[in-house]
Amino acid sequence: DGDSLNPPPHTHTSKTNSDPATASAIQIQSSPKVTIHHSVLRHTSSTTTGGSLNIDMTASQQSSMVDISLCVFDTNSSNSNGGGVALNNSPDVTLGGNLFFNNEAVDGRGGGLYTSCGVGDCDVVVEGKDGGATLFAANRAGVSGGAFAWVGRQPVLVEEQITYNMNNSTYGENVSGVPFALVRVEERDVTSVDLDTINRNVALLSDLRSGAVVEQAFYFALVDQYGQVLIRDSQSVAEIFVDDSNKDDGAVKNARRVASKGIFDFRDMYVRFTPEHTGVFTILSNAIKNPVEKWSTFRLHFRACQRGEIFTGGECYLCGSEIPDSHVDSSKRRKFSLDKSDPECSSCPLEAYCWGSYKIAPREGYWRMSANTANFIRCPNSPACLGAEPGNDAHLPSGRCDVENGYTGHLCAECASGYTLGSRWTCRKCPSTFLNVVQFLVVLFVMGAILKLIMNSTKSDSLTHKQKYATTAIHMRIMINYLQLISLSTSLELNWPEMFSRLFQFQDSLSTVTDQFFNTNCLLSEFSSTPSVFFTAIVFNLITLVIFLLVTSIMVTTPFLGGSDRKRHTVAFGVIFIFLIHGSVVKHN
Repeated sequence: DGDSLNPPPHTHTSKTNSDPATASAIQIQSSPKVTIHHSVLRHTSSTTTGGSLNIDMTASQQSSMVDISLCVFDTNSSNSNGGGVALNNSPDVTLGGNLFFNNEAVDGRGGGLYTSCGVGDCDVVVEGKDGGATLFAANRAGVSGGAFAWVGRQPVLVEEQITYNMNNSTYGENVSGVPFALVRVEERDVTSVDLDTINRNVALLSDLRSGAVVEQAFYFALVDQYGQVLIRDSQSVAEIFVDDSNKDDGAVKNARRVASKGIFDFRDMYVRFTPEHTGVFTILSNAIKNPVEKWSTFRLHFRACQRGEIFTGGECYLCGSEIPDSHVDSSKRRKFSLDKSDPECSSCPLEAYCWGSYKIAPREGYWRMSANTANFIRCPNSPACLGAEPGNDAHLPSGRCDVENGYTGHLCAECASGYTLGSRWTCRKCPSTFLNVVQFLVVLFVMGAILKLIMNSTKSDSLTHKQKYATTAIHMRIMINYLQLISLSTSLELNWPEMFSRLFQFQDSLSTVTDQFFNTNCLLSEFSSTPSVFFTAIVFNLITLVIFLLVTSIMVTTPFLGGSDRKRHTVAFGVIFIFLIHGSVVKHN
């Protein structure tokens, strides 16, 4: 009625294989019933499956029962699977209260116990017996399952009646199963995951751009029923698809990967789905024979199109992405978009550098008023505007000023603290406060000398009084009209010949002669690092007005001038003073 090895109670049987090159110590095939109780199998070895016991019911045409209880399998080994015991296609197996100690599957699975089921239904139960637990201790396996490994149908392990201690294997130090699911992991070197904490209804990735490749880490681990990563698997293939439930809304490309130590890396996978929606995707692997829907689907969330992208063809197309970065000459001439509602990407203006997306910045000599405009303005002093910073894309969308030479502000038309604005929008360093005041006194002295010269020439003129006054007025009007014409000409944006440009620059310097010697900005910067523009203008105008009123008052009250001379000299002083100061007044206001 079957095979039985059942010694009397409290008696141990030890059987040693006399030829280590042969099969298991005990081999049983196609038996309707196998019962092994209270037995000890120690120091046996096999070059095939099952170091001490190998039961194979593959050829059996009828159901069979196997009962192995209260036995000891000690220091047995196999070059293949099952260092202690191997069970193959056994329909009804119960293992209760056994001790598996110091067994080894050298190049196989299951250091203590190995079960496989490839034909029919196999019900394997591992539990305790008569109040004693099943113990796996110090077992080893070269492939997987230091204590216990199984393939085919999953056995029933009564965990509370099983004890594991100091078992070892590269994968599954205690128990190993078969590829069960693909689970998202954050790192490549993960060896296990907790399957109970995984929620497949939550998007695995959020804020993806539709129509782009996945750039962040996107790993899937091939795990068994116990959440252990099959780290010895470097040949299985996995692929991601759009799930049938929403296949018309999206697409994937380049989504087929080969495992590397049980990990699939899906970075650089192209994925498209309706923006502002969550898509359902399916992942399958040839390693998983019967995929469970719960573990084969996952979700990804896609954000709305953003600035620098346009919505076209169901995706958020990134402007400028058609030119690869390797093309150095073209990398600064990409198309761009500043508004996500744009129907198409814009071409790069000639005055700008464009790196794609919304990243544009001015070239040398140009200025951009804000990051929201594609209009570029030529700087009044082109060398002061350095344009975009090389290698820094559009981190400074308005461009850079030549701060080393004192230029700052919009259009680089302002001067930093310690600098003053000279002719033709150029900045120059301020002199010391002492030198600035001395120069101011020199200006006053020169103005007084010029005034004295005019007064003396008027007195020595042989013309009549009326003719003298008319001649002086005519000369002054001609001078003022000339200066006005020169000032107007220099403000015109024309391609003047080099000779005229130099002449205008010289005349412009004359019209602001007071700034060459004295500047209010320099004086005020002694009291504030960044004096207000309005405050500077007010102070300058007050100083100008005080000087004018002071000198005029002196001339009006001078006793040695006659009435007519006093009036004529006062008017002459006013004209000369305006000539000397008018450029600076206009610039400051």
